Amino acid sequence: MPPATQFPVPTFDDPDSNASPQEFLDFLRNLVAQNLDGDPSVRIPAANKDVWITVLSGLSETFLASFPSTDKVQWHVMHEKVRLAAASLDVIRRVSNRVEDIFHGPSDLARRTFARLLNFCNVVEMWLDVECEPMEGLPTPRELANDALQTTLLVLRSLGGAVVHIAESKVPLWKTLRVILAECLEIVTDLIARSSTLVFPVAITLFAKNPVQDATVQEPLSPDVEDKSFTLTLASIGDLPTFLSTTLAILVHSVCPPLLSQWFLTDLIRQMGETVGKAFAYCLSPSCAAPGERRATALMKLAALPTSLSSLSPNFAHYIPDLLFRLLRHRLLEGPTVGWDVIDSEMPKLFQSPHFTAPTKADFMEILAIIGTEAWGEMGSDLRVFSPYFSKMMALLMCLATGFGCLLPAQFFSAFPPQCTTTNPAKHSTSRSWQ
Repeated sequence: MPPATQFPVPTFDDPDSNASPQEFLDFLRNLVAQNLDGDPSVRIPAANKDVWITVLSGLSETFLASFPSTDKVQWHVMHEKVRLAAASLDVIRRVSNRVEDIFHGPSDLARRTFARLLNFCNVVEMWLDVECEPMEGLPTPRELANDALQTTLLVLRSLGGAVVHIAESKVPLWKTLRVILAECLEIVTDLIARSSTLVFPVAITLFAKNPVQDATVQEPLSPDVEDKSFTLTLASIGDLPTFLSTTLAILVHSVCPPLLSQWFLTDLIRQMGETVGKAFAYCLSPSCAAPGERRATALMKLAALPTSLSSLSPNFAHYIPDLLFRLLRHRLLEGPTVGWDVIDSEMPKLFQSPHFTAPTKADFMEILAIIGTEAWGEMGSDLRVFSPYFSKMMALLMCLATGFGCLLPAQFFSAFPPQCTTTNPAKHSTSRSWQ
C-alpha cells in the first residue's frame, strides 16, 4: 500500500471512523489507480498479499454485507451505497485476478468472500423486480447484478484454474472450489426437498452443520457465534426461486467454459444438471408461491443452464434434462400469462444458440398438436401477433419440420396470423437425431 493512501484499510471496520462515503469512494478509486490499474498480466507479489486480504475482507464485510433489500429504501436514495458497492466489486475482481496466491494459505478468505458475494448477488437480484428510474453516473440494478455475477464467477474460476499445490496452503485451491460447489448443491437440494415445510424467514449458513434454519431461532447459525459472514436470509417463500436459480447459475457458469481442474469436478458437474432439473420442476409446480414475473425469470434462467452444461462434454447428455422444451410446452398450454414477458423475449435466443439441441420427434409433434388446438381466445390475439417469441418459434418449428421432411398441419398456420408464418426460418443445429 503506497504512502499516498489517504487512510488505512482498518477504518473499514472502525466504528469510530469519521470517513464519509465520498472519502471511502475516493479511497477505492485511488487504490485502483495506484495499485490495480494497467496491464492485468502484471502480478502483485504474494509477499504483499496480507494487506490485500484486509482489503477484500473489509470490502465484503462492510459494503456488500450491508446492502439494503427492496423493502428498506428506494434505489435512487441510496446512491452512495450503490456506488460504493460497484467500486467494491471492481476492487475485488482486480485483487482476485492480480495478487499472487491471494486465496492460498490457512485462512478461509475464499469461502468467506464467496459467501458475501452470493448473498449480495441474491439481494441485488431482488432489485430487478423494482422499477428504478435511471440516474446519470449511478449503476442500474441490472448493471450491478451483472457486476456481482461476474465478480463471483471470477473468484470461483480463479480457484478452479489452479491445480498446483504450494507449501503455504494445506489444501489445493481446486479442493476449496469443490467444497463450495458441493455445499451449495446440498443446500439447494435441501431447500427444494423442504420447500413445503420451511418456516420463513430462513437463515442459510454456508459450511455449517445445519445450514438451513429458522432465522428466528436464537442459536449459533455459523461456524463462529460472533461471525455471520457465512449467513444469508430468505425473507419469504417468494424469494426461494430467485435464490435457487441465481445460485445454480453461479455454479454452472463457474465451470463453463471448462476449468483446468474439471477432471476433479466431473461428479459435481453431473449433479448440477440433476439439481437444475429439480429446481426447474419446483418452480414450474403449483408449490412455487413466487410472484409471476419472479417465477418466470427463475424458470428462464434455469432452462438456459443445460445448454451451458452440454457444451462441456457430450457425455453429460444423460444427466442434463431438456428443460427448454418443457418450458415451451408449459408456455403454450398456459397461453397469455401476466408477468411472463421475459420468457417470450429470452427463449428465442436459446433456440438460436450454437449448443441448441433439436427436440425428439415425439416432442416436436406434441408442440404442433398444442399449437393446432390452442384455445387462448381473444387474449391470445395480441400474443400471437405482437410477441416476437411466437414469430421466432414459428420459424424454428418450420425449419425443424423441413429438416424432418414432414408437412405441418393446416391448423398450425391457421392458429397464427400471416405475419407470423411468413418469417424466413433460420438455420439451426440439430445435433440430436430424430427418432
